[in-house]
Amino acid sequence: MKFHRVVQEYVAYKRSLGMVCGVQARNLRIFAEACAGLDIDEVTPKVVRNFLATQTPFMCSRHYGNLRVFYRFAITREYVSQSPLPAVPPKTPPHASPYIYPRKELKRLFAEAMRMSTIDRDPLFGITLRTFLILLYGAALRRGEALSLKGADVDLSENLLTIRGTKFDKSRLVPISDQLCEVLKVYIAERSRLRRPVTPNTHFFATIKYPCLYHRKVDDTFRRLCARLGIHREDNERFQPRLHDLRHTFVAHRVEAEYKTNKKNVQRLLDTLPTYLGHVGLASSQPYLNLTPAIFAAANRRFSRYALKR
Repeated sequence: MKFHRVVQEYVAYKRSLGMVCGVQARNLRIFAEACAGLDIDEVTPKVVRNFLATQTPFMCSRHYGNLRVFYRFAITREYVSQSPLPAVPPKTPPHASPYIYPRKELKRLFAEAMRMSTIDRDPLFGITLRTFLILLYGAALRRGEALSLKGADVDLSENLLTIRGTKFDKSRLVPISDQLCEVLKVYIAERSRLRRPVTPNTHFFATIKYPCLYHRKVDDTFRRLCARLGIHREDNERFQPRLHDLRHTFVAHRVEAEYKTNKKNVQRLLDTLPTYLGHVGLASSQPYLNLTPAIFAAANRRFSRYALKR
C-alpha cells in the first residue's frame, strides 16, 4: 500500500477516537511527499535519514516522534514488519527559556499600547491592544484563545470567561479578578462610544478598520512596542520577549504572591494551576514554574522560618 494511503487511514483512525491530530497529520503528509509515491514497505532507513537531515533540530525531533507513533500503527495493521526509524532518536533542542516581565515593564508596555491608535490611525486600536495584552497577562490566556473570544464568551456579571475549542479541542471556564473585569468593562464602553459595540456573535477584540484582531498584526505590533520601549533579552536566548511570555509571567507573579501571603499554602496553588491554564496535569504546567529571583528568595525565607522552629 502507498505510504500516503496508510497516512490517510491512520489520521482517520485517530479522528474516530476524537483526536484532532492536525499538526501530526500535516507533518506526516510532508514526509509522504518526500517519499515520492513509495509503498510503505519501500521506505528504507536511508529514506528516513535523508529526510530528517533536511529538517531543523526542532522539526527533526518532531517528525521522529510523529513517525514513531505512526509506525506502531502500521506494524499492528501488518503493513510493515518493522520500523525504518533510527534506533537512537535525534536530540531534542532545549525549550526556549521564557522571559518574565518585571511589573514596571508591564506598566510601560500597557501604557505604550494605548498610543498605537495615533500611529495606526485607528481610534479603537490602542485600547483594543492594551486590553488584549492585559487579558493575556491577567487571565493567563494563550494568544489564540484571546483572539477567538466572542462577546457571548465574556460574562462580566459573573467575572467569567468561556474559552472554547482550545488546545487539544477542549473548552474551559476561566474566572477573572474584579480589577481585570473593570478593564474589560471600560473597553466595552469605549467600543460602544465609537459605534463598534460588542455583541454576542462579534469578536470581543476588534478595531474600527477590522472586525477582529489578526495574529500577524498583533505579533508585528508587539515587536514594535518592545523595540520602542527597549524591552529585550540580554542573555544568549534565541527568542526575544514574546506574547506567550505574558502567560509565563502570570504564573511567576502568582507564585510570588502566594509566597508573600504566609496564610496560604503554595502547594494548594499548584493543585489548581493546571486547571486554570487548561492543562491535563501538573506535568504540563511545569514549564511555567520558573524559579525567578523573587520566588527563590521567598522560598528561602519560608524555609529559614521552618528550620528555626525545628
